[in-house]
Amino acid sequence: MYDLLRQLTSNDSGTFTPDQIDNTCDNPQPNVPFAVVSVALVVLGLFGNMVVAFIILVLQEYKKSVANWYILQLALADTLFLLMLPFTASSELVGQWTYGVELCKVKEAILFINYYASIYFLVVMSFDRYVAVTKAFASSSLVTRLRSPEASYIFTTAGWIISILFSVPLFMYSSVSGCHCAYQFPSYGHEYGYMHCINETRNTNLTEHLNALNESFPFDYDEFEVFADNITTIAAASETLIYSYIVWLSVNFVFAFCLPLILISFFYGMIIKTIMQSKKVGNNEAQVRSFDCLWTPYKNRFKANQMHSQKCSSKTKPYSQRSYRRRVTTIVLALVFLFVASWLPWHSFQLAKIVGFPMPAESCTNFQYGVRITAYLSSALNPFLYSFLGARFAQRLTKAK
Repeated sequence: MYDLLRQLTSNDSGTFTPDQIDNTCDNPQPNVPFAVVSVALVVLGLFGNMVVAFIILVLQEYKKSVANWYILQLALADTLFLLMLPFTASSELVGQWTYGVELCKVKEAILFINYYASIYFLVVMSFDRYVAVTKAFASSSLVTRLRSPEASYIFTTAGWIISILFSVPLFMYSSVSGCHCAYQFPSYGHEYGYMHCINETRNTNLTEHLNALNESFPFDYDEFEVFADNITTIAAASETLIYSYIVWLSVNFVFAFCLPLILISFFYGMIIKTIMQSKKVGNNEAQVRSFDCLWTPYKNRFKANQMHSQKCSSKTKPYSQRSYRRRVTTIVLALVFLFVASWLPWHSFQLAKIVGFPMPAESCTNFQYGVRITAYLSSALNPFLYSFLGARFAQRLTKAK
């Protein structure tokens, strides 16, 4: 701590970077609860996603509908995301990252590649549902092309490429810092890459600051060399968040959370509006008669729409208007709620650290672990919402076996 204070108050070069800190892990601090919860989510999520992928692949449902193709991509993204968590869990179990810098970079890059891919495919699937429900029997050739296999392959390829490009900064600036695999974005001037929750008053009188430290950590500072008389202030009592990291956080929040949330809300809002405006389920061919017809597009996208209507009608019984609205509304609200509940705490916490907020160090650390666990929930629970709440899941699973 003494050396760190001297570096923070030194005016020799005017620059302070993470390289000036000893990155060796002298005090590993295991976090067993976090490791246990992470492993539990990995087991739950891998089971759900593997079952979904198994059914879609064995029954070749990805050839029958673009929705199943997108669900398969989402399951793949979530699976890859979850496969990286054991590395994090094991490092938290022993209190330090033991896999080297290279694997640290790969792990962080893959985590975010699949984070972005998951968000992307949620938006694409929402758009597909919007087209299927609000324009399910439209004669427009554009609708047909948007839901064609060729279009789905283009959307999928674009999604993975975008996800990889967005994750390049994480690969470049992830490294082993102290006991952990962490981000180390480039810093300039007096910037320093770590950030705690507390953002105390800048230009704090050095004597007051040292006295405050002495109250928490009894220490005889008289035994050490006296600071120069002209040094009476500290640039910042808390570490300053580096500008490049702020830019990344802001861009990530806007393009990987706010924009997807707006799009998902719009698409599902239009779906609900279409259903609510229906006077009676099944009274005209512009309405969808069952949850299966809503959630699974027609088998042959190039056949007449009237044939699709007859196919749905012959295999399913129309729900009552009230029951139908309730089921679709529940699914929609569950999807949007999971998206917001999983990632809003993580984004809010990261953005709040830019300005800082008063919180004890231990509480800050615990809160940070909490928002990470919450973010993991999305990949673990997605398959249950997208497939297990859908119709005929048990029948499909039995048939796949």
